[in-house]
Amino acid sequence: MFAVKIFSKKRRKNNILERTIQNLSDFLKKEMSRSVNIVSDNNSIEMVSGNLDANNGEIVTELMFKKTIILDADDLKNKEKLDKYVKEIKHFCEQVSIIEDLKYLPLQFRNYKR
Repeated sequence: MFAVKIFSKKRRKNNILERTIQNLSDFLKKEMSRSVNIVSDNNSIEMVSGNLDANNGEIVTELMFKKTIILDADDLKNKEKLDKYVKEIKHFCEQVSIIEDLKYLPLQFRNYKR
């Protein structure tokens, strides 16, 4: 399970930001084939990938990694900066997904071509 949280006091008033959020949600759902739960209010939105109801008597351990990516509100109109922002979020989600799906191989088990 991983989450993408976006905070902005004027989130609902900014069409570019709303389209960007929808783009990221579609990316998680369609391209990464993730089940996504969305929680939002006027100032923020959180897209959570994974099953939140996993505790059926098992031992549940959540490992969290927090990365903060900041985009100035004025830069939403700058396509290059907005693309870089979205690309960084997507790349982060892909990397977390690899680890979550146990596709990650620790360094000591990797074969390096010399």
